[in-house]
Amino acid sequence: MKQILKYWKQLLGVVIVLAVSFIGMGSIMAASVGISIMSADTPDNQVNLTSWEVGHMEYFAASVTGVDNLNPDEIQWTSDDQDIVSVSNTTGQYVYLKATGAGTTKITASYTFDNNGVEVTKSDVLTITVKLGVTNDLSNGFIQLASIGSKAVISTNYKSDEDLLWSSDDSDVVSVASNGDGTGTVTAVSGGSATITIRTPDNNQYCTFDVLVNIRFTEAMKLETMQINPGTYTDVVTGTTNASANKDVTITSANEDYLVVDSDGYAYGETAGYVLLYAYPKYDYSKTAFADLTPAELAARFGDSVNVMVKFGITNGDLYTAVGDTVQLKTNASEDDLKGVNWTSDNTNIVAVDADGVLTARASGTANVTATLDSKTLIDGQRMHSSAIKVTVIDSFAVSETEHMMNVGESFDLYAIVTDQKANVTWTSSDESIATVTLSDTDKYTVSVTGVKKGNAVIKAIQEVNGVKKYAECQVSINEPVQNITLVPTELEIDKGEQYPLKLIFEPEKADNTQVIWVSSDESVATVSDAGVISAVDGGDCTISVVTLDGVKVASCKLHVRVPVTAITLSETRVRCSLSLGTYQLSYNILPEGNGVNKNVVWESSNPSVLTVDKNGFVTFVAPGNATVLCQTEDTGTDGINLVATCEFVIEQPVTSVSLDYTDVTLKIGETLRLTSTVLPKDATNKELTWVSSNTSVVTVEDGLLTAVAGGDAAVLVQSVDSGVTALCNVKVYQPVTSVTISSEVMEVRRGTDFWLYATANPSNADNPAISWSSSNSNVATVDSTGKVTTLDAGETTITATSIDTGVFATCKLTVLEPVTGISLNIESTAIYKGSKFVLIPTVTPIDADNKSVTYTSSDPDIASVDANGIVTGLKGGKCIILATTVERGLVASCEVEVYEFVTAVKIQGATGNINYGETRMLTADVTPDSATNTGVNWSSSNNGVIQVTDRGVVTAVGYGTAVITAMAADGSGVYDQVTYTCIKPVSSIQVSPSYVTMLEGKTVNVTATVSPSDATYTNIAWSSSDEAIAYVDYNGGITGVKAGTCYVYATSTDGNNVTAIVKVTVKPVIAATGVRISSGTLTLLPGQTSSLKYKLKPSNSTDTIEWITSDPAVATVSSSGVVTARGQGSCEIYCISSSGAEGVCELNVVALNATHITLEQYDSYTLDVFGASGRIKWYTNNNRIATVSSNGTVIGRKPGTTTITANIDGKLLYCTVTVTKLKKY
Repeated sequence: MKQILKYWKQLLGVVIVLAVSFIGMGSIMAASVGISIMSADTPDNQVNLTSWEVGHMEYFAASVTGVDNLNPDEIQWTSDDQDIVSVSNTTGQYVYLKATGAGTTKITASYTFDNNGVEVTKSDVLTITVKLGVTNDLSNGFIQLASIGSKAVISTNYKSDEDLLWSSDDSDVVSVASNGDGTGTVTAVSGGSATITIRTPDNNQYCTFDVLVNIRFTEAMKLETMQINPGTYTDVVTGTTNASANKDVTITSANEDYLVVDSDGYAYGETAGYVLLYAYPKYDYSKTAFADLTPAELAARFGDSVNVMVKFGITNGDLYTAVGDTVQLKTNASEDDLKGVNWTSDNTNIVAVDADGVLTARASGTANVTATLDSKTLIDGQRMHSSAIKVTVIDSFAVSETEHMMNVGESFDLYAIVTDQKANVTWTSSDESIATVTLSDTDKYTVSVTGVKKGNAVIKAIQEVNGVKKYAECQVSINEPVQNITLVPTELEIDKGEQYPLKLIFEPEKADNTQVIWVSSDESVATVSDAGVISAVDGGDCTISVVTLDGVKVASCKLHVRVPVTAITLSETRVRCSLSLGTYQLSYNILPEGNGVNKNVVWESSNPSVLTVDKNGFVTFVAPGNATVLCQTEDTGTDGINLVATCEFVIEQPVTSVSLDYTDVTLKIGETLRLTSTVLPKDATNKELTWVSSNTSVVTVEDGLLTAVAGGDAAVLVQSVDSGVTALCNVKVYQPVTSVTISSEVMEVRRGTDFWLYATANPSNADNPAISWSSSNSNVATVDSTGKVTTLDAGETTITATSIDTGVFATCKLTVLEPVTGISLNIESTAIYKGSKFVLIPTVTPIDADNKSVTYTSSDPDIASVDANGIVTGLKGGKCIILATTVERGLVASCEVEVYEFVTAVKIQGATGNINYGETRMLTADVTPDSATNTGVNWSSSNNGVIQVTDRGVVTAVGYGTAVITAMAADGSGVYDQVTYTCIKPVSSIQVSPSYVTMLEGKTVNVTATVSPSDATYTNIAWSSSDEAIAYVDYNGGITGVKAGTCYVYATSTDGNNVTAIVKVTVKPVIAATGVRISSGTLTLLPGQTSSLKYKLKPSNSTDTIEWITSDPAVATVSSSGVVTARGQGSCEIYCISSSGAEGVCELNVVALNATHITLEQYDSYTLDVFGASGRIKWYTNNNRIATVSSNGTVIGRKPGTTTITANIDGKLLYCTVTVTKLKKY
């Protein structure tokens, strides 16, 4: 900092002086004065006005030009808003500016001066913007709310009084409201995620953050497993989660072989069985700390999981087919369960189905085909599974249903099944007052049939083709539905074992379908028959419900089954106690145990003048006497009589007081005294007393007889056994003194010494412990009444302590000696070098003192030592005190000793080697030994143009190159140390590409690192891995995956600045595919047509890559994405091969007619054939009056004209135009 200030003082010393001679030397021209704000933290003084963050602090200076002898205190600093940017001081040339809160404010530096009597102010202004930000913990990347209704208060760094503007991009998920103090509250509305935006009132700044609301499945979804039909899409979000829209949720399947869920939350059932669904908010987790979590882990942290069931079923669905067709039926059973599927038809005259599920249409009509699966493992608790489809076989024209039953007001769709797509269909109702027909707006072959009133009607479809009308009918029966049902009664109580028939009333009374189901909510309490007769099984409450099969109407009756009481007992049957007890709690027990038993009772007292009892069995005593408490059941027993239990109470008269004839007595050891007691009232029932001594070692008591045992105090207590009332007598037993002890029996002291002797009367509890004192020779020493001894002359005397109580005594033999009065040394202070010695000689006064012995000590034996003879030796540099102390009285004399010691070694401490241009470092020098007298060092640089060093060891790099820094001992010993610095251009940043790598075990990915600036002195990179057991990196940045896991690869600068860039590496295990399934096993195309094949790997989490291959490119080609393009007629195989060798195959036929245009004379024939056809070919003619075609493709011309022959092979239609010419006459 001193270097910075020095630099600025030199800069500010350059001023522009304009002489104005007629005004005088002291005047200043205002135009020449200027002030500007500069950065004191950057070498080029450039001010950085980019947005600051809260906490950012910079050092600034105000440069004033055109002024001589500037007084820095005349410079004023102000901030328009200290809550945004604060100034460290209001006056002075230098100031620290600190960002304290979000917003924009102005910093002003001003200088005011006198210009010929006029006050002029010059100023410069900085406008600083401090970034708006959230101060909550966003280390996860977002705010998490656990459930709907959860709230979180969001704090910001905003300091202004104006309110912030808060908004949510999806208020259906998260709402936000301002709290008016720079904070806002977010509230979870539904599951999902939302982005919250905070803006300043002027809209100049904003910041955003995300909020996640945990996804939860509904309780109904968890309690009742959702069932998904095979081959259909089912919404698993709406109504099943707490999300308001499908877009807010990600649903994934734990096993896509069984169930696939698309991005919109629709599940498609593929294989029968249970599968686990994971739900969590839809969000980009890759930008958070949770990027590597699996769907199961995301659901555990932010969502929920639930089991769903894919039902067993026939995936073809209801079929319409023509006579003679065959169809392969399929189920969604797993490969392991396929062998357990059995097929049956309920009408083999119309439809036959073989053991492999191949259906053959034999005659027109309808039949139901059922697939039955016997599986132990498919669904818990269910062994047999079945599914049925309706198969409609038509000859040429039919309707989708031939019979339909419905209720008044209901509708259903009826559609015509046609073979001629060009002819329209007309519809009629035989009785529109019973059923009406409404044409569909979107399908010309579909109508909506609506029931109007009860009755029967025939819906007829008519199609006219070439003048021939075809008819199809559907018989419709309209029933009167059940509108409401009522049970009588709605509440009922019956006894266990009884029966009761409920009455069920239908509205209307003549509804067609009055079938119902009766249900008991608890069959352990009561059952209900199909006729509505209740049977009471056991005591308790339940609900009897009835549900109609028509319209699902429900009525219920609340039932209570009563169980009669059989016995009642009380906790006590007889109680004797004192009136003083006051109360007593009785309890009862009623049999039998269990539900349906009325356990309420009524309490009663036979004599309320003696006691009362409340409704809870709580007894209150009123007066002495006898009374009976009765407890009677509220319910009756099996004989219809209430049961009763009793308790007899005897309440006795209590003792109210006890008194003694003595309350205080004094006894001598061994004496006795009898105490007499009085008990009131005289008619008390129990007058028994107990006697107790508080200290039996002092006095004992037996039936009121006191015996004094030893000296001391005690209390004798007498107490009534009945009521516990007491009386007390205090007893004192007198204790005499038996001996005296003295604190010292023999003593030697110096003349003039005063001290105390202490005497103790024994035992310690003696009643009179007073002591008297005396001296046998008062010329030598005297003693006062407190034991204080005063010595007067040398000699001997005896001090005696005597008991005033009994005269026993103790003595102390005292000897008084002549004392030492002073001590001095021959040297009071001196200086020596390390290793030198000198002798101290003491003088003790008076000369005739009895004990002239002296001891020596050093205040710091590490600096100088002294032996018993006073010889002092210098050991290391420093100062210490040598003390000489008399053994008698501890009188002290001292000598100050300073030991000189040279420095033997200097060692420079601090970072050395490379140093960045402009960088400052602090060096320190360790001097050995620590005890050296002068530990200072002198610092110098071999090249001040490269490295400068201050006298405090602060090193600054000022130019590129190398310099040697020397630290020289300042004590003249010539000892020094040196370090070498090289000034470099440092690496400021490293960019790696890519920064995120996901790879498989054994694979290698190359990462590149770019150093900035490009002309840095050292541009080499050191590569390292945080965990080489997961991935290692070579010296060129080649990363190789070793095993599954996550680690980090670091690219670090080698110039000593340790600038590092990080690559996040995720290694995934190689999971080989065991099978490949292609979306189509067989495929038929026409030349030029395309079809997109899809594949699935087994297992679904396989990491294999795949390759598409065709067995014959002349027939068909296949792209890398599985798009097949038919090239020419023929057959080939399309293979999907995984990298581990598993493969799937699609059999492809590219078919073509042998002719597309033919001309025949009347009655000539031509046989058409489909090249490449492997299955049955169906042939059709558009006009059999012009040309007919047989089942083997033989075309015969009938009359002149043009028509089209159509071949149908596997759903692919091929056309041949046939022109029939008139028969030539020969």
